[in-house]
Amino acid sequence: MQQVIVSRNDKEEVWVKTPTGHLLTECFFKAPDETPEELEHMGYLQLLHLYPPEEILVGPGITRDEVEEIFVEASPSLRGLRIEFAYQGGPYGLKLRGQLGVDLA
Repeated sequence: MQQVIVSRNDKEEVWVKTPTGHLLTECFFKAPDETPEELEHMGYLQLLHLYPPEEILVGPGITRDEVEEIFVEASPSLRGLRIEFAYQGGPYGLKLRGQLGVDLA
């Protein structure tokens, strides 16, 4: 399998590229109040489930310890179409977050 490089910039954007610079996918960090199981149930894949740890190189802005907290955004090459929605409101600050996805593969 090909090595990949995961990096983060000062805007907290996270991505995976090949060593030649080809962008493979965008990523995000798991929030402290989220579990890996919740994110996987919503259709997000943990980076370590896509690439073996020995194939993941850490680039700028990432430490080796942070890799297990990284999840992959939807990508046509990975999952197909995904529509995300969010709602926040009400007197108690109710927050809902979800997604609707279709696997085109």
